[in-house]
Amino acid sequence: MVYLIGGPPRCGKSELAQRLTKEGWLTFVPTDLLWAVLEVALPDWRPPIPKGPDRLLKAGNMFQPYLEHAVQFLDRLRQPFGIEGEVILPETVARLRSKVDLRAVFLIRSAATAADMADPRGPNPWLYSADPNLIASVAAEAVSWSIRVEQACQRLQIACFDVGNDFDHALRDAARTLGADGRA
Repeated sequence: MVYLIGGPPRCGKSELAQRLTKEGWLTFVPTDLLWAVLEVALPDWRPPIPKGPDRLLKAGNMFQPYLEHAVQFLDRLRQPFGIEGEVILPETVARLRSKVDLRAVFLIRSAATAADMADPRGPNPWLYSADPNLIASVAAEAVSWSIRVEQACQRLQIACFDVGNDFDHALRDAARTLGADGRA
Protein backbone atom coordinates (compact mmCIF):
# COMPACT_ATOMS: atom_id res chain seq x y z
CA MET A 1 0.00 0.00 0.00
CA VAL A 2 1.22 3.49 -0.86
CA TYR A 3 0.14 6.46 1.23
CA LEU A 4 0.13 10.05 -0.05
CA ILE A 5 -0.22 13.28 1.93
CA GLY A 6 -0.62 16.43 -0.15
CA GLY A 7 -1.49 20.08 0.39
CA PRO A 8 -0.01 23.58 0.43
CA PRO A 9 3.08 24.65 2.37
CA ARG A 10 2.91 24.75 6.18
CA CYS A 11 -0.27 22.67 6.52
CA GLY A 12 1.15 19.76 8.52
CA LYS A 13 2.13 17.25 5.82
CA SER A 14 5.62 16.66 7.21
CA GLU A 15 4.32 16.70 10.77
CA LEU A 16 1.74 13.99 10.00
CA ALA A 17 4.33 11.92 8.14
CA GLN A 18 6.79 12.23 11.04
CA ARG A 19 4.14 11.24 13.58
CA LEU A 20 3.21 8.14 11.58
CA THR A 21 6.87 7.26 11.07
CA LYS A 22 7.67 7.79 14.77
CA GLU A 23 4.86 5.41 15.70
CA GLY A 24 6.56 2.81 13.50
CA TRP A 25 3.58 2.67 11.24
CA LEU A 26 5.38 3.34 7.95
CA THR A 27 8.16 5.31 6.30
CA PHE A 28 7.64 8.53 4.34
CA VAL A 29 9.79 10.40 1.87
CA PRO A 30 9.13 14.08 1.09
CA THR A 31 8.59 15.18 -2.49
CA ASP A 32 11.31 17.78 -1.74
CA LEU A 33 13.83 14.92 -1.72
CA LEU A 34 12.52 13.47 -4.98
CA TRP A 35 12.57 16.96 -6.54
CA ALA A 36 16.19 17.48 -5.42
CA VAL A 37 17.19 14.21 -7.09
CA LEU A 38 15.39 15.22 -10.29
CA GLU A 39 17.23 18.57 -10.28
CA VAL A 40 20.48 16.67 -10.79
CA ALA A 41 19.17 14.98 -13.94
CA LEU A 42 17.05 17.91 -15.13
CA PRO A 43 19.11 21.13 -14.81
CA ASP A 44 16.22 23.35 -15.95
CA TRP A 45 14.45 22.38 -12.68
CA ARG A 46 17.20 24.02 -10.60
CA PRO A 47 16.05 27.62 -10.57
CA PRO A 48 13.15 27.84 -8.13
CA ILE A 49 9.75 28.57 -9.60
CA PRO A 50 8.83 32.09 -8.43
CA LYS A 51 6.21 32.30 -5.68
CA GLY A 52 2.77 33.12 -6.97
CA PRO A 53 -0.71 31.76 -7.55
CA ASP A 54 0.33 29.29 -10.26
CA ARG A 55 3.62 28.02 -8.77
CA LEU A 56 2.28 24.88 -7.12
CA LEU A 57 0.12 23.88 -10.09
CA LYS A 58 3.06 24.34 -12.46
CA ALA A 59 5.41 22.41 -10.16
CA GLY A 60 2.78 19.72 -9.58
CA ASN A 61 2.25 19.22 -13.30
CA MET A 62 6.02 18.98 -13.87
CA PHE A 63 6.36 16.44 -11.07
CA GLN A 64 3.37 14.17 -11.77
CA PRO A 65 4.98 11.72 -14.24
CA TYR A 66 7.80 11.09 -11.76
CA LEU A 67 5.40 10.77 -8.83
CA GLU A 68 3.26 8.30 -10.76
CA HIS A 69 6.32 6.22 -11.60
CA ALA A 70 7.51 6.27 -7.97
CA VAL A 71 4.08 5.24 -6.65
CA GLN A 72 3.77 2.41 -9.16
CA PHE A 73 7.27 1.18 -8.24
CA LEU A 74 6.51 1.33 -4.51
CA ASP A 75 3.20 -0.48 -5.02
CA ARG A 76 5.03 -3.41 -6.64
CA LEU A 77 7.19 -3.76 -3.51
CA ARG A 78 4.08 -4.64 -1.48
CA GLN A 79 5.39 -2.81 1.59
CA PRO A 80 3.71 0.18 3.18
CA PHE A 81 5.43 3.40 2.14
CA GLY A 82 4.41 7.05 2.00
CA ILE A 83 5.18 10.20 0.06
CA GLU A 84 4.25 13.67 1.30
CA GLY A 85 4.52 17.03 -0.39
CA GLU A 86 2.97 20.13 -1.85
CA VAL A 87 3.36 18.98 -5.47
CA ILE A 88 0.97 16.04 -5.12
CA LEU A 89 -2.19 16.88 -7.07
CA PRO A 90 -5.66 15.49 -6.32
CA GLU A 91 -6.05 14.65 -10.00
CA THR A 92 -2.96 12.44 -9.85
CA VAL A 93 -4.30 10.66 -6.76
CA ALA A 94 -7.58 10.01 -8.59
CA ARG A 95 -5.69 8.52 -11.56
CA LEU A 96 -3.39 6.42 -9.41
CA ARG A 97 -6.03 4.94 -7.10
CA SER A 98 -7.51 3.02 -10.03
CA LYS A 99 -4.08 1.49 -10.78
CA VAL A 100 -2.43 0.84 -7.41
CA ASP A 101 -3.24 0.07 -3.78
CA LEU A 102 -3.34 3.67 -2.51
CA ARG A 103 -4.67 5.82 0.31
CA ALA A 104 -4.38 9.58 0.28
CA VAL A 105 -5.30 12.65 2.27
CA PHE A 106 -4.87 16.34 1.68
CA LEU A 107 -4.26 18.91 4.40
CA ILE A 108 -5.23 22.53 3.78
CA ARG A 109 -5.37 25.93 5.51
CA SER A 110 -8.30 27.88 4.15
CA ALA A 111 -7.40 30.91 6.30
CA ALA A 112 -3.60 30.93 6.55
CA THR A 113 -1.98 33.99 8.08
CA ALA A 114 1.62 35.16 8.10
CA ALA A 115 1.79 34.07 11.76
CA ASP A 116 0.69 30.53 10.77
CA MET A 117 3.40 30.39 8.15
CA ALA A 118 6.17 31.66 10.45
CA ASP A 119 5.24 29.38 13.37
CA PRO A 120 8.50 27.66 14.40
CA ARG A 121 6.76 24.48 15.61
CA GLY A 122 6.87 21.40 13.45
CA PRO A 123 9.64 19.58 11.64
CA ASN A 124 10.26 22.23 8.97
CA PRO A 125 10.28 25.74 10.47
CA TRP A 126 11.79 27.09 7.25
CA LEU A 127 9.91 30.40 7.34
CA TYR A 128 10.56 31.24 10.99
CA SER A 129 13.14 33.92 10.26
CA ALA A 130 12.29 34.67 6.62
CA ASP A 131 11.61 38.07 5.12
CA PRO A 132 8.06 39.25 6.03
CA ASN A 133 7.20 39.72 2.34
CA LEU A 134 8.11 36.08 1.62
CA ILE A 135 6.05 34.93 4.60
CA ALA A 136 3.03 36.93 3.38
CA SER A 137 3.49 35.52 -0.13
CA VAL A 138 3.56 31.95 1.17
CA ALA A 139 0.43 32.60 3.26
CA ALA A 140 -1.43 33.91 0.20
CA GLU A 141 -0.21 30.95 -1.84
CA ALA A 142 -1.34 28.51 0.88
CA VAL A 143 -4.85 29.98 0.91
CA SER A 144 -5.26 30.00 -2.88
CA TRP A 145 -3.84 26.48 -3.20
CA SER A 146 -6.05 25.29 -0.31
CA ILE A 147 -9.15 26.50 -2.14
CA ARG A 148 -8.13 24.72 -5.34
CA VAL A 149 -7.19 21.51 -3.53
CA GLU A 150 -10.40 21.46 -1.48
CA GLN A 151 -12.56 21.90 -4.60
CA ALA A 152 -10.67 19.15 -6.45
CA CYS A 153 -10.88 16.80 -3.46
CA GLN A 154 -14.65 17.33 -3.21
CA ARG A 155 -15.08 16.71 -6.93
CA LEU A 156 -12.85 13.60 -6.88
CA GLN A 157 -14.05 12.29 -3.49
CA ILE A 158 -10.65 12.45 -1.79
CA ALA A 159 -10.33 13.12 1.94
CA CYS A 160 -9.32 16.70 2.75
CA PHE A 161 -8.79 18.19 6.22
CA ASP A 162 -8.54 21.88 7.13
CA VAL A 163 -5.90 22.24 9.85
CA GLY A 164 -6.76 25.86 10.61
CA ASN A 165 -9.20 25.42 13.49
CA ASP A 166 -7.75 22.43 15.34
CA PHE A 167 -4.41 21.27 13.95
CA ASP A 168 -3.99 18.16 16.12
CA HIS A 169 -7.58 17.02 15.60
CA ALA A 170 -7.24 17.41 11.82
CA LEU A 171 -4.01 15.37 11.86
CA ARG A 172 -5.65 12.62 13.93
CA ASP A 173 -8.59 12.49 11.49
CA ALA A 174 -6.21 12.36 8.54
CA ALA A 175 -4.22 9.54 10.18
CA ARG A 176 -7.45 7.57 10.76
CA THR A 177 -8.41 8.05 7.12
CA LEU A 178 -5.03 6.65 6.11
CA GLY A 179 -5.76 3.65 8.33
CA ALA A 180 -3.60 4.54 11.34
CA ASP A 181 -6.31 4.34 13.98
CA GLY A 182 -5.30 5.94 17.25
CA ARG A 183 -2.02 7.27 15.87
CA ALA A 184 -0.76 10.79 15.14
